[in-house]
Amino acid sequence: AAWGEVFQALRRLPTPSVAVVEGAAVAGGFTLAMATDFLIAERNAVFGALEMANGFPAAMCTPVLAKKAAPRLGLELALFGKAETAERLYAAGLVNRLADGPEALAAEADAFVAHILSLNPLAVRQTLGAYRAAEAQPLEQALTAGITLNQLIEASGNFKAGSSAFVKK
Repeated sequence: AAWGEVFQALRRLPTPSVAVVEGAAVAGGFTLAMATDFLIAERNAVFGALEMANGFPAAMCTPVLAKKAAPRLGLELALFGKAETAERLYAAGLVNRLADGPEALAAEADAFVAHILSLNPLAVRQTLGAYRAAEAQPLEQALTAGITLNQLIEASGNFKAGSSAFVKK
Protein backbone atom coordinates (compact mmCIF):
# COMPACT_ATOMS: atom_id res chain seq x y z
CA ALA A 1 0.00 0.00 0.00
CA ALA A 2 2.87 2.40 0.82
CA TRP A 3 4.41 1.80 -2.60
CA GLY A 4 1.08 2.63 -4.23
CA GLU A 5 0.94 5.87 -2.24
CA VAL A 6 4.28 6.91 -3.73
CA PHE A 7 2.77 6.73 -7.21
CA GLN A 8 -0.40 8.49 -6.12
CA ALA A 9 1.73 11.26 -4.61
CA LEU A 10 3.62 11.66 -7.88
CA ARG A 11 0.30 12.14 -9.69
CA ARG A 12 -0.77 14.80 -7.18
CA LEU A 13 2.42 16.88 -7.40
CA PRO A 14 1.64 20.42 -8.57
CA THR A 15 4.94 20.51 -10.45
CA PRO A 16 6.34 18.10 -13.05
CA SER A 17 8.43 15.19 -11.79
CA VAL A 18 11.66 14.27 -13.59
CA ALA A 19 13.56 10.99 -13.30
CA VAL A 20 17.23 10.91 -14.25
CA VAL A 21 18.63 7.42 -14.81
CA GLU A 22 22.26 6.40 -15.01
CA GLY A 23 22.97 2.67 -15.01
CA ALA A 24 19.91 0.55 -14.34
CA ALA A 25 16.30 1.17 -13.35
CA VAL A 26 14.74 -2.24 -12.82
CA ALA A 27 11.80 -3.63 -10.86
CA GLY A 28 10.62 -0.87 -8.50
CA GLY A 29 13.14 1.58 -9.96
CA PHE A 30 11.69 0.99 -13.43
CA THR A 31 8.19 1.59 -12.10
CA LEU A 32 9.29 4.80 -10.41
CA ALA A 33 11.02 6.04 -13.58
CA MET A 34 7.95 5.24 -15.68
CA ALA A 35 5.63 6.98 -13.20
CA THR A 36 7.36 10.36 -13.45
CA ASP A 37 6.25 13.04 -15.90
CA PHE A 38 9.62 13.17 -17.64
CA LEU A 39 12.53 10.75 -17.98
CA ILE A 40 16.10 11.59 -18.92
CA ALA A 41 18.52 8.69 -19.28
CA GLU A 42 22.09 7.89 -20.04
CA ARG A 43 22.21 6.21 -23.45
CA ASN A 44 23.64 3.01 -21.89
CA ALA A 45 21.00 2.78 -19.14
CA VAL A 46 18.83 -0.32 -18.94
CA PHE A 47 15.25 -0.65 -17.76
CA GLY A 48 12.92 -3.51 -17.00
CA ALA A 49 10.13 -5.09 -15.01
CA LEU A 50 12.41 -7.94 -13.99
CA GLU A 51 9.95 -9.31 -11.45
CA MET A 52 8.52 -11.57 -14.16
CA ALA A 53 11.92 -13.21 -14.63
CA ASN A 54 11.54 -14.37 -11.01
CA GLY A 55 8.03 -15.70 -11.44
CA PHE A 56 5.81 -12.94 -10.09
CA PRO A 57 3.90 -10.14 -11.80
CA ALA A 58 5.09 -6.55 -11.88
CA ALA A 59 1.89 -5.53 -10.11
CA MET A 60 2.67 -1.82 -9.71
CA CYS A 61 4.49 -1.41 -13.00
CA THR A 62 1.72 -2.96 -15.11
CA PRO A 63 -0.89 -0.19 -14.58
CA VAL A 64 1.78 2.51 -15.01
CA LEU A 65 2.90 0.97 -18.31
CA ALA A 66 -0.73 0.60 -19.41
CA LYS A 67 -1.07 4.39 -19.12
CA LYS A 68 2.35 5.43 -20.48
CA ALA A 69 3.27 2.95 -23.22
CA ALA A 70 1.68 1.88 -26.46
CA PRO A 71 -0.55 -1.12 -25.64
CA ARG A 72 1.53 -3.89 -27.21
CA LEU A 73 4.82 -2.50 -25.97
CA GLY A 74 3.49 -1.93 -22.45
CA LEU A 75 2.28 -5.51 -22.23
CA GLU A 76 5.61 -6.81 -23.53
CA LEU A 77 7.57 -4.74 -21.01
CA ALA A 78 5.33 -5.90 -18.15
CA LEU A 79 5.16 -9.55 -19.20
CA PHE A 80 8.58 -10.52 -20.57
CA GLY A 81 10.72 -9.57 -17.56
CA LYS A 82 13.68 -8.60 -19.76
CA ALA A 83 16.05 -5.67 -19.56
CA GLU A 84 15.50 -3.07 -22.28
CA THR A 85 17.82 -0.37 -23.52
CA ALA A 86 17.30 3.34 -23.05
CA GLU A 87 17.55 3.62 -26.84
CA ARG A 88 14.50 1.37 -27.31
CA LEU A 89 12.47 3.24 -24.71
CA TYR A 90 13.49 6.56 -26.26
CA ALA A 91 12.34 5.35 -29.70
CA ALA A 92 9.02 4.33 -28.10
CA GLY A 93 8.52 7.75 -26.50
CA LEU A 94 9.04 6.59 -22.91
CA VAL A 95 12.32 8.49 -22.46
CA ASN A 96 12.39 12.23 -23.19
CA ARG A 97 16.13 12.78 -23.58
CA LEU A 98 19.25 10.64 -23.94
CA ALA A 99 22.76 11.65 -22.93
CA ASP A 100 26.18 10.12 -23.56
CA GLY A 101 27.89 9.58 -20.22
CA PRO A 102 27.36 10.80 -16.67
CA GLU A 103 28.56 14.38 -17.23
CA ALA A 104 26.34 14.84 -20.28
CA LEU A 105 23.44 13.30 -18.35
CA ALA A 106 23.88 15.77 -15.50
CA ALA A 107 24.10 18.69 -17.95
CA GLU A 108 21.01 17.52 -19.86
CA ALA A 109 19.03 17.07 -16.65
CA ASP A 110 20.10 20.49 -15.37
CA ALA A 111 19.12 22.19 -18.65
CA PHE A 112 15.78 20.35 -18.78
CA VAL A 113 14.83 21.29 -15.22
CA ALA A 114 16.12 24.85 -15.68
CA HIS A 115 13.83 25.25 -18.68
CA ILE A 116 10.81 24.09 -16.68
CA LEU A 117 11.76 26.46 -13.86
CA SER A 118 12.07 29.37 -16.33
CA LEU A 119 8.40 29.02 -17.28
CA ASN A 120 5.53 30.78 -15.55
CA PRO A 121 4.83 28.56 -12.49
CA LEU A 122 1.08 29.08 -12.64
CA ALA A 123 1.00 28.20 -16.34
CA VAL A 124 3.06 25.06 -15.64
CA ARG A 125 0.66 23.96 -12.88
CA GLN A 126 -2.37 24.65 -15.07
CA THR A 127 -0.91 22.81 -18.06
CA LEU A 128 0.16 19.86 -15.92
CA GLY A 129 -3.28 19.65 -14.32
CA ALA A 130 -5.04 19.92 -17.67
CA TYR A 131 -2.79 17.27 -19.20
CA ARG A 132 -3.28 14.82 -16.36
CA ALA A 133 -7.04 15.34 -16.43
CA ALA A 134 -7.15 14.96 -20.21
CA GLU A 135 -5.35 11.61 -20.00
CA ALA A 136 -8.33 10.19 -18.13
CA GLN A 137 -11.11 11.87 -20.12
CA PRO A 138 -12.71 11.45 -23.52
CA LEU A 139 -11.47 14.12 -25.95
CA GLU A 140 -14.78 16.01 -25.98
CA GLN A 141 -14.74 16.34 -22.19
CA ALA A 142 -11.06 17.37 -22.19
CA LEU A 143 -11.73 20.07 -24.79
CA THR A 144 -14.60 21.41 -22.68
CA ALA A 145 -12.22 21.57 -19.71
CA GLY A 146 -9.72 23.43 -21.93
CA ILE A 147 -12.38 26.00 -22.84
CA THR A 148 -13.17 26.49 -19.16
CA LEU A 149 -9.47 26.93 -18.34
CA ASN A 150 -9.13 29.53 -21.12
CA GLN A 151 -12.12 31.40 -19.71
CA LEU A 152 -10.58 31.40 -16.22
CA ILE A 153 -7.26 32.63 -17.62
CA GLU A 154 -9.05 35.38 -19.56
CA ALA A 155 -11.04 36.44 -16.49
CA SER A 156 -7.85 36.67 -14.41
CA GLY A 157 -6.17 39.00 -16.90
CA ASN A 158 -3.38 36.52 -17.56
CA PHE A 159 -4.63 35.83 -21.09
CA LYS A 160 -4.29 39.48 -22.10
CA ALA A 161 -0.85 39.78 -20.49
CA GLY A 162 0.34 36.54 -22.07
CA SER A 163 -0.99 37.50 -25.50
CA SER A 164 0.74 40.87 -25.28
CA ALA A 165 4.05 39.27 -24.31
CA PHE A 166 3.71 36.78 -27.19
CA VAL A 167 3.09 39.54 -29.74
CA LYS A 168 6.10 41.52 -28.46
CA LYS A 169 8.37 38.50 -28.93
